[in-house]
Amino acid sequence: MTAQSVQTMILGRFLAGIGIGISSAIVPLYISEISPTEIRGTLGSINQLFICVGILAALVAGLPLAGNPLWWRTMFGIALVPSVLLALGMVFAPESPRWLYQQGKIAEAQRSIERLFGKERVAEVMKDLNAAAQGSSEPEAGWLDLFSSRYWKVVSVGAALFLFQQLAGINAVVYYSTSVFRSAGIASDVAASALVGAANVLGLSLSLSLSHTHTQTHT
Repeated sequence: MTAQSVQTMILGRFLAGIGIGISSAIVPLYISEISPTEIRGTLGSINQLFICVGILAALVAGLPLAGNPLWWRTMFGIALVPSVLLALGMVFAPESPRWLYQQGKIAEAQRSIERLFGKERVAEVMKDLNAAAQGSSEPEAGWLDLFSSRYWKVVSVGAALFLFQQLAGINAVVYYSTSVFRSAGIASDVAASALVGAANVLGLSLSLSLSHTHTQTHT
């Protein structure tokens, strides 16, 4: 927002990328560990849905940039508001009961469960945590184990999904949506940006619906 040179902008983008990368791994894990079993999948899906909604909002918010080259500073300033609110809110967020239990902090885990689910579910959730701990008695795998014959197939499938997602070129379409659609004959920048963002939200909504239906069918 306050960058005065290209180098500062690149550094800011680099730091923002690190933050996004970390949150992409931590947020779904945190949601999974603090959510009741019966709605865990739904809450995880909502997280992905709001990411797409945020992308749509960013595309629409960037439309005034063509007429005001300094508008990007305002955009970053607006994005700073929810970021600060989230940072302040996380100070009061309960710690993951699963993590506390794994660290041997049983009393703290019980207090966290009480905050999240209510006193009446403490015994039930503690029983689930104990069962999960008993079922995960195998030693923790290291980074090199990812390339072992035991995990190679699973790692390959997971990595391939992310690889093909990037190779599909969706990032180029999103970043240059205005130019792409203008060359296709759509003159309205608003329509171009809204179309890409709306398609993103719609596609995710359909995939989440299919995933939820598939999960219910096989449970």
